Amino acid sequence: MRDDATGDKRLVAYIVPQSEKTITINEIRQFLKAQLPGYMIPNAFVILDALPLTANGKIDSRALPPPESSSEPSDKYVAPRTPIEDILVTVWSEVLKVEKVGINDNFFELGGHSLLATKLVAQIRDRLKVELPLRQLFNSATLAELAQGIEQLKQQKSDTIVPAILPRKRK
Repeated sequence: MRDDATGDKRLVAYIVPQSEKTITINEIRQFLKAQLPGYMIPNAFVILDALPLTANGKIDSRALPPPESSSEPSDKYVAPRTPIEDILVTVWSEVLKVEKVGINDNFFELGGHSLLATKLVAQIRDRLKVELPLRQLFNSATLAELAQGIEQLKQQKSDTIVPAILPRKRK
């Protein structure tokens, strides 16, 4: 766990690749997704030539560089297409402290974690007036998937007619 530039704690993986092998961060992330639950996948990856060592030969965790403060959005930015996606872009930008968020971006790949997920769900509840289960964010991690799930929740809510509670006279 490391503090990023905004003061939030993030799970960071420091990687020293073998010189003859080339691997991308996306490949590492995909491998970890197949092996670990979502909350255990690091938010940031830092590739180093070598791990810094103390005089005793142990890893010097204080000398490890902080992760880049700018979380990287997906390579192919796609702007919001619906009002819900537009609101979600704003909420994600505020919660994750990221300037540009597209609908194909993944909450966890942009630096999201379980604590920020609860903040995000609270913001969504306040702005969109929908009770979004936290689990849905973990299952629908891209903004577009989440927007689609919210639209379905709003549709279910409008389809459900709640009977009025009428006062009863007391004897």
